[in-house]
Amino acid sequence: DNSQENTSYILKRYDLDLRDIEDVTVSYNPLKNQIYAYYSTKGFLEIYTLKNSDLIVERIDTIFSDNQKRNIHIEYLNEREKLVLWETAIGNIFEYNLNDRQINRVDRSIVKDFMFGAGSVYVDSLGIFAFGGYGLWDHKNILLRYDENSREWIRARENGVIPPKSELNFMWKHPNDSILYYANKGELSSKFKEKGLVEFDLYEYNLWTAEWRQL
Repeated sequence: DNSQENTSYILKRYDLDLRDIEDVTVSYNPLKNQIYAYYSTKGFLEIYTLKNSDLIVERIDTIFSDNQKRNIHIEYLNEREKLVLWETAIGNIFEYNLNDRQINRVDRSIVKDFMFGAGSVYVDSLGIFAFGGYGLWDHKNILLRYDENSREWIRARENGVIPPKSELNFMWKHPNDSILYYANKGELSSKFKEKGLVEFDLYEYNLWTAEWRQL
């Protein structure tokens, strides 16, 4: 759906089923008005371009075509004209060059598949932040950061009201300020349970002061 021009598009896909579409992850490039989509079940990497009143769909590659499903986040880096892809379980980091259509692993991490279900987000030159997750038979409530200089996952500084462990973790960045927002599966009161509702705790993390605050 293109809200700017109030236009919607319906695509018929015969090479994707519902499971493939449920596992897609996307990134938007506002400068080129493009959406990049990675289908983890198939390995498809596609570009959707809004041009005038048309939607152009291009499959540019099939990456990770080793029949191993990867749960991956994707982010477009405009200054590099590359896509950065990282595993949600915390591990390998990849860069995909859109010009020569080559993918390369850029991290040198030894630890892999440590935090399943962690909420994570890319933050410009600071790297990638990830909080929470499940691994080694226990939920986590630690904040990790992928440092591009050392090419390693490191423990981020934390103070303030650190969120508790949770089986669900979500993280995103404020579009203008140096703030990360984090939501988890909060404690449910009886009135919420009876209505079949889910309650979430919401926190913010200041990237410069390293302070957590519950909202």
